[in-house]
Amino acid sequence: MSSYHILTFTVAGVALLFLLGRRAQHLPLPPGPRGFPLIGNALSIPVERSWLTYFEWTKVFGDVVYVSALGQSIVILNSAQAISDLLEHRGAVYSDRVKMVMADELVDYGDFAIMMSNDARHRVSSTILGGVEPSMGRGTAPVARE
Repeated sequence: MSSYHILTFTVAGVALLFLLGRRAQHLPLPPGPRGFPLIGNALSIPVERSWLTYFEWTKVFGDVVYVSALGQSIVILNSAQAISDLLEHRGAVYSDRVKMVMADELVDYGDFAIMMSNDARHRVSSTILGGVEPSMGRGTAPVARE
């Protein structure tokens, strides 16, 4: 098999994986600027004074903008209303802890309350632990009141 055939199959395989990866997303993403393959919008996001670019994107795409940079998904919220709706009213949908395989599965620390995902089991554990040691917060109570 010649090197031309190997190169052709490699490029076709990468293109196929790229297209299948894009279809794997189940829910539609917010609108945003079109990115390049593999690097996404990495060249479109300025290092300095990025808020000016985000403000310009608000005029074109709306208050919620999606960009991808080197495989990292980024959602930009450009208004107080969008922030309130997504982070305050529906915050439980978007907040969770990062899954740490080493601590959770290999070392078996997954049953500790600080390592649990944000689900019903975590809420029960937090409620139980909240009443176990009432003296834990006594030292910080005066500071919090000031």
